[in-house]
Amino acid sequence: MSISADSDFVAILAWKGAAAPFVILIRGPSPARAEDEVNLLGTNLPALARHRDDGCIAVFKAGRIPVRLLPITPEQDAANLG
Repeated sequence: MSISADSDFVAILAWKGAAAPFVILIRGPSPARAEDEVNLLGTNLPALARHRDDGCIAVFKAGRIPVRLLPITPEQDAANLG
């Protein structure tokens, strides 16, 4: 599992057609303290337990956590346009 606020990292995974790892991307305003970040992760990780062995991207943003499985294919992108 990787945790990042760098959307370029996720874009590179998608571009390369990577099938792994499980990545948490933190978007939007971050809590100011490391303790708040840890609490945010600790609160939400149990809901993502079923994905821990999958290659996917979980995006933490404003009250929701969408999950996209890796590799991201053109078919997935087309499905997400509608």
